[in-house]
Amino acid sequence: MSTNWVRGSVSLLAALLLGLAAVGCDDAKAEVERTLDEMNDATARRDGEAFVKLLAPESYAPYGQLAQLALDGSASQVEALSISEKVDLLMMRNRMTRKNLAALDGRGWIVHAVNNGWYELHEADEDEEALRKKQTVTVRGSTATVERYYGEWGFFSGGRTGDPVKDYMTFNKVGDRWLYDFRRPAALFEEVVKIASDELNMTTEQVLVRFEQHWSGKAVPRDIWEPMKK
Repeated sequence: MSTNWVRGSVSLLAALLLGLAAVGCDDAKAEVERTLDEMNDATARRDGEAFVKLLAPESYAPYGQLAQLALDGSASQVEALSISEKVDLLMMRNRMTRKNLAALDGRGWIVHAVNNGWYELHEADEDEEALRKKQTVTVRGSTATVERYYGEWGFFSGGRTGDPVKDYMTFNKVGDRWLYDFRRPAALFEEVVKIASDELNMTTEQVLVRFEQHWSGKAVPRDIWEPMKK
């Protein structure tokens, strides 16, 4: 989910980072689109309970594990996380008290984040219909993979400007619904962070801290990568 960390140069990035919508093929098309539309509606209403009902059940546990790592994980443990995981860990540590975070399991964290507007899914500046025409869905058994193409997208004025970019979303068929697998790393967001890191001559962690400060409106403590204080 997602999943928006610098505006200006940073604004363009944030607008597309967690933008979601999908177009598919065959029988999966309408169901995938319906799930994404309902997810967007749930985040717009800040309705966490409605949002989690649209997620594949296996989505929850990794966020519970991440919450435990946010509480007590060492800097070296955190360093081993993916960029997508570090984003959530930063939110957990910077926006939550230890007591409140410790009370949440993975499902509870997602509900809390959506209720607070921390997972905004629909901020794309581009024309929605045009974007939908640049998407495909591949169905293999009970799994559907949506591939969304953004074409050439210039983030900055550096050498990587104009590289084609795309993102992926995975859905699992549960009963009669296609539900979003929220575990998958945000491929487009991770690429954006790497580009920002190169162009701004920052580490990925420094870029993520800047994003978090912008999104939350809160200063990020210097010891943010260390375990939360007891």
